[in-house]
Amino acid sequence: MGDSDQQLKSEALLEQMKTHLTTDTGKELTKKIGLVYQLHIAPKKIGFNEVVYTVDLKKGEVKKGAYEGGKPDATFSFKDDDFIKIATGKMNPQIAFMRGAMKIKGSISAAQKFTPDIFPKPAKIVDPRLKASFSYTFRVNPQQQPKTARPLKKGFGQRLIRREA
Repeated sequence: MGDSDQQLKSEALLEQMKTHLTTDTGKELTKKIGLVYQLHIAPKKIGFNEVVYTVDLKKGEVKKGAYEGGKPDATFSFKDDDFIKIATGKMNPQIAFMRGAMKIKGSISAAQKFTPDIFPKPAKIVDPRLKASFSYTFRVNPQQQPKTARPLKKGFGQRLIRREA
């Protein structure tokens, strides 16, 4: 069908997650969670033309296709738009589950660890077809004083005028 050939918005996010899991933050996440999630993402309606992804937080991998190492800890089904909302923190996973926007199979305790915190936090999602590369840059304003700094004395920064008698 035509819908299965269409590229999902979530594909770009999952591509970014591959590189995110190779960073120090991603490696800590892998140690902390240590679970395998299988994601069924549908373009329009859950259960139709789903694309399957495996997010392996034991090995630190994200790949297209079903989990091959046995049974995943939890399996989720989403519409593409709902997955993006959950991954970016715009929709609470528990509320999504209660509303039927997300379906879960497997361990509920494993499913509760599936939060927006496991996904990278880029400024915006980059479409992989653009072949764009980016990096995270943190700039510190050299003018900004640390929070613990206090003025040396009252009137600090004011111009002193010397009067002669």
